[in-house]
Amino acid sequence: MKTEDLYKQKNECCGCELCSQSCPKNIITMKPDDAGFMYPIIEDDSTCISCKKCLSVCPMKSPGKTGNEVIRSFSFSMNDSNDLKKSASGGLITEICRRFILLGGVVYGTEYTDNYMSVSYSRATTLQALEKFRGSKYVQAGKKDIYKSVTKDINNGLLVLFVGLPCDISALYHAVRDISKLYTIALICHGPTSQKVHRDYCKSIQKEDGEIIKFMSVRYKVNGWRPYYIHTEYENGRIFEEQFNKTDYNTAFLYMKRPSCRVCHYKAENEKFGISADLIAGDFHGVKYDSLHYNKWGVSQCSIMSEKGEYLASLLKSDYKLLEIPYSIIRSSNRGMYMSIPQRGSYEKFVTDYSKHSLNYACHSLMVVFFNFIVNMSFLFVRVMNIPQKIKRFFHR
Repeated sequence: MKTEDLYKQKNECCGCELCSQSCPKNIITMKPDDAGFMYPIIEDDSTCISCKKCLSVCPMKSPGKTGNEVIRSFSFSMNDSNDLKKSASGGLITEICRRFILLGGVVYGTEYTDNYMSVSYSRATTLQALEKFRGSKYVQAGKKDIYKSVTKDINNGLLVLFVGLPCDISALYHAVRDISKLYTIALICHGPTSQKVHRDYCKSIQKEDGEIIKFMSVRYKVNGWRPYYIHTEYENGRIFEEQFNKTDYNTAFLYMKRPSCRVCHYKAENEKFGISADLIAGDFHGVKYDSLHYNKWGVSQCSIMSEKGEYLASLLKSDYKLLEIPYSIIRSSNRGMYMSIPQRGSYEKFVTDYSKHSLNYACHSLMVVFFNFIVNMSFLFVRVMNIPQKIKRFFHR
């Protein structure tokens, strides 16, 4: 086997790392490219036994467990505002995970490492451990040994709930044979940026070398759910806070997503692949301020995709009223659920500026300034065109 047998172009690899973890001879290693995204590399195939397991488990080559259809959707917000403030949106996933743990299950999600410089999937069996999973990360998480760990838990008779990106969940279904005890929640995904971006941004906001982060959130709520902030606390007592959409972090997230994310198969309306999870959840962007669904500190939207998804939703019903949402509203307000997000500007130009200079240089190049101007003018045009409708609603209150 050669590297080109795994993928010929970068948009043919989603970075799930399953080929590397499945190789019986350990000849496939994951290495970062100039943008910081991890790709499998075969440098020496002299010990390859041509089992082709790396190809058979690849979720990009075959759907494996095909996607489910949306059964129904609902909104959710935690009752406790102080608790809700710690979640990225309405706290839906945290609440389901808590109840799953209390029933004796195991939960897998993503967390920052101890120094907050990287993100990886991890395992939780206690409510305290779950707290590290809270909040959006915006970068592609390292996999460690999650596929083997999930398989081991299931073989030991444990119920497993896995929360992650749709592509990682598809890879998990390729890795696990017995899925009877496996439950999954997919995050509505707009495509992550790289962990290199996260590290370089963290370094750029340090005031002095060696300053140690003790807490970080890229979806910190200050005066409400939106706008959200990057909030960083250091061991020396310093606190840094900046509105997310004004940061280099946000710019990199918009301009430098993994190439496979631009042609993502794992969307609700993809007929061949789709979303194979039991639930899919994210921000309820379509909620109106005067709606019963609205909560100042965040609202989640969730779509049930299977009978197991119905069970996960039922864990909330005794304490919460789940308000149903028509799929048409979800489709019109959260396109990341059903389509790939188009590339903004030139990916290659952004990566070149980043790798040759710095994150800040790439985020303030003429290309970025130009495209941001075009996008902002487009948004302004849409708002202006919507003024008559707003006036009409005002007089009919």
